[in-house]
Amino acid sequence: MRTMGKEIEAFARTQECQEQIRVLMQQRKEDKKSMSIDIDLGNVEEAPSLPAGGPYNLAYRKVELTRNKADDGDMFYCEIIVVGGTDSFIHYWSLKPGAVTAKSSAISIRKFFEVMGRPDLANLHITDDTIGDLLVELRQMTFVGTVKHELWNGDTQVKLESVLEAA
Repeated sequence: MRTMGKEIEAFARTQECQEQIRVLMQQRKEDKKSMSIDIDLGNVEEAPSLPAGGPYNLAYRKVELTRNKADDGDMFYCEIIVVGGTDSFIHYWSLKPGAVTAKSSAISIRKFFEVMGRPDLANLHITDDTIGDLLVELRQMTFVGTVKHELWNGDTQVKLESVLEAA
């Protein structure tokens, strides 16, 4: 008999849960009815993308040291702006060995510093003690560069193609 009592209690709890779920679902339906949506997709204007090519005078709006998504290396996250304009794009300088030794000034932070005429930074030993000063230096730099467009997740992204010289 005692087992039957526990089964009845469990059944009653199940009934209470189902009633609570039913009430919540009803409230959700009512909330949806009270929502008002007014979006005219025909009048949506896409912001024009920065045209590929250049050259453009570029500067850093924001530079932060962060970990990459795989969490196996550090990188500089940078927001780059066109000097005197409103266009901006995101660029990453990876500090992983493969990126640092690349020949492209758009990939290798070391090559970037060489093109910028900063051999002191191109040969810097980056440590916890020097990273703060390096971030300050980067934030103050302006340079001439070209951009390209790349397709990423179905969206056209502006990417740094080359760094030509210090501005």
